Amino acid sequence: MLLDVVTDKHFYRCAEGSIWTDEAFPYGFWCGYLSVFNQVNIVAPVYNVKCTRPGWLEVTGEKVSITAVPAGEGLEAFAMRLVKTCKILRQRKGIADKVIFRLPGFLSWLYQEMVKPALHQCGAEVTHDPVDVYAKDNSVGVWHPFLRKLHEGLLRQQCRQVCAISYATEHALQERYPPAAEAFHTHYSSIFLNNDEYHQRTQYPLHKPVRVLCISSLSHSYKGCDVMLAALRQLIDAGVTCHLTWIGGGQQVNRMQGAAVTLGLHTVADFVGNVSCEKKIRDAMDAADIFIMPSKKEKLPHALLGAMARSVICIASSVAGVNELLNEERIVERGSAQALSEAIQTCLRMSEKQRLDEAKQNFQRAQDFHYDLLQARRLAMFAQLRNAR
Repeated sequence: MLLDVVTDKHFYRCAEGSIWTDEAFPYGFWCGYLSVFNQVNIVAPVYNVKCTRPGWLEVTGEKVSITAVPAGEGLEAFAMRLVKTCKILRQRKGIADKVIFRLPGFLSWLYQEMVKPALHQCGAEVTHDPVDVYAKDNSVGVWHPFLRKLHEGLLRQQCRQVCAISYATEHALQERYPPAAEAFHTHYSSIFLNNDEYHQRTQYPLHKPVRVLCISSLSHSYKGCDVMLAALRQLIDAGVTCHLTWIGGGQQVNRMQGAAVTLGLHTVADFVGNVSCEKKIRDAMDAADIFIMPSKKEKLPHALLGAMARSVICIASSVAGVNELLNEERIVERGSAQALSEAIQTCLRMSEKQRLDEAKQNFQRAQDFHYDLLQARRLAMFAQLRNAR
């Protein structure tokens, strides 16, 4: 049984034809669908590049292929590639047995319009809320209020047009974008936390300087690195000796390094780029005093859950789903450096026993995202879609 998976996530095609990702969803991710389906075909935007960059991972392989549509940024680029995209999508009509839409995504809507699959052929995985993408503090374009309403309405419509659906949150996304009354629905994310990812601290002293850790791609400005740097400057000015390590590469790295220099933080802020070794990431979490997720928008935050699984005290901005993970006092207004700085200082005033209690609470909450639990829900959704008639 052939499954099409439609996503707005863009990939890269090298001159020899191989397909690569710069940050997420490599070949191993797509192999997860092969637990139930015989073949997987990704439908996604693809840029043509001359060669790969360090840290990139291959996407396609045995039983995993791709149907590439033209990639581009912005409305003008979208309009220019629309005709070609529609032509490519129409060629998928009658080919795939089933389709899963990774939502939100305009390409998924376009696929539905061009291919017109039957209801029993369609499933969906809702990964995040488009409201976060076009939040007031995250969007300045004149078209963004219109685009927010458009994507919000499309997602509500798409969630009602599938026979099986999963959400990345336990409640938040379901309440805003409910499934059809007769549809099978569950919740899971694409995070993979196995036994090696978990570690419960037995002591929690603070380092000098305090070690602050962020793990996030810097391919986009909405990851909130500017907010983190501004909060770091406020901490230094308040007499807090601390050091920031940011793991994650992308086109914003140079700009953020320049911002750190401008703020006089170049000696206390390290940008280490992409780290593909999972043990090195776990070691960085174990060495951290506080983990920060300052994003202005986010899907279910994988790095945050990873840090919780390592018993790290975490602070995050108020994006969708975070309120299902952290206590209210650890959630700060997105885009507010002052709120972030104050939240960090509050954590630093805790006793070691209080830190250990909170670390244990994070560790226990992360148990709900163990691979075995999520995989059972994932396979149930895939099987429901496969068997739908």
